[in-house]
Amino acid sequence: MAALMNVSNVTDSLDTNIQRLSSGLKINSAGDDPSGLVRSQQFGFQISGVGQALSNTQDAANLSKTADSGLSQIQSILQQIRSIAVSAANYASSTPIQLAANQSQINSALQSIDSIANNTEWGNVQLLNGTAGVKANISDPNDVVGMFVGSTIGGMAPANGTVTLSLTSAATQSTLTTNQAFTGLNAIVPAGSFSLNGMSFAADGVAQTVQDVINEVNQASYSTGVVASAVPNGANVSIQLQAANYGSSSQVNLYDSGHLLDTTTNPAPTVVGKDATATVTVPVQTPTGPSTTTVNFTGGLGPTKSGLELMDSTGNIVTLSANGNNGATLPAGAGIGQLATGMIHFQTGQDAGQAISYAMPDAQSNQLGAGVIANQNLSNIDVTTQQGAGQAISIIQAALDQVSTMRGNLGSFQSGLLTPNISVLTTANQNLAASQSSIKDTDVAAEMTSYTENQIIQQSGIAMLAQANLDPQKILQLLQKN
Repeated sequence: MAALMNVSNVTDSLDTNIQRLSSGLKINSAGDDPSGLVRSQQFGFQISGVGQALSNTQDAANLSKTADSGLSQIQSILQQIRSIAVSAANYASSTPIQLAANQSQINSALQSIDSIANNTEWGNVQLLNGTAGVKANISDPNDVVGMFVGSTIGGMAPANGTVTLSLTSAATQSTLTTNQAFTGLNAIVPAGSFSLNGMSFAADGVAQTVQDVINEVNQASYSTGVVASAVPNGANVSIQLQAANYGSSSQVNLYDSGHLLDTTTNPAPTVVGKDATATVTVPVQTPTGPSTTTVNFTGGLGPTKSGLELMDSTGNIVTLSANGNNGATLPAGAGIGQLATGMIHFQTGQDAGQAISYAMPDAQSNQLGAGVIANQNLSNIDVTTQQGAGQAISIIQAALDQVSTMRGNLGSFQSGLLTPNISVLTTANQNLAASQSSIKDTDVAAEMTSYTENQIIQQSGIAMLAQANLDPQKILQLLQKN
């Protein structure tokens, strides 16, 4: 029995060796090492977070390189414009035709600069037109549940400031009040069936009450988009069917040939859903400075869009709550949010707050070279006169300095923040993986040594078990001789 117990114990150890060697894991179940499992999982969470943060930081580096590439192209164009302006400034040897040609060439180059500024993108983010990282913060969550402002609104770039909304017309829900009168909620509905937005409902005429039909319709509201309720009909009650969502896209279509709920076969809604409309005033950036623009927003622009989801022609969105749609707390011109523009936020760490923000530059021609000559910037330089050519050189040089500063700042952002962060995260990822491995993974050399040892012990134990099994036989042989 002692030999058998030892063989059993070493067999269990061999099973553990085989499991660890075949899986490559030291911890194959929680019972193997409970505390080690917890620590290993914690390291796993950290590895996952650090890995994503590393990916985010690499994306940020690629984004900044994309912006720098666009600025490099703008810088090359500015150098060409400067050469043209210097040539035009040699007024003694320039003819009016040559000056006009120079101006035309500059105008074309300026269009190229604006094209680069507006088309340099990373994903869906425009990087060089001042709109990168536009953030809309709702300040009236009681009335507004969503707001999105993209790169342009009203044909202009959004700016920092307050967004206000004036409700022009409220959205309504499509409603059908049926005319079949019942004595009460417990009245039996006649046998038959009806169809609601393509879904069939049936009554047996025996046990189903008005309340039962209302409950069945409401249970299926996810599929039909319709909710039911009881409404007074004189001394009786009728069933009212109402679209769950606001707007013209949400309808109530009832086909009741058996007249269970209504005496009309195809009753039309008594109220047809309408979409909300509003005017939204947004801060914008114009060539002359900050200003505001008022844009019309309309709800339900799409086959499945709610009438409370208001959109303008360029895809900017303001979504009202039912409370905001009622207008009880939404007076005309109410401030609904704040815009913060020009910032891109990168989550460069695994924990909350480990983020980097960067204001991408505005490299449009009307933003370059400003402040050198009163009321002038790169977009309105004129080299057709001697004075204009001289002023243009100064403005272009200022624009070149601006772009150089922009590129320098981007370079500092990359080398001073992103590159070190990538290095730190890469090292952290490697060390975390090594720490997790030391807890979770099999030490193959040690496990193989243990496996060989247990094999030898098992074979010895089996041999001794066989020897122990011979002892009773020797006693029996003695008895047989007697």
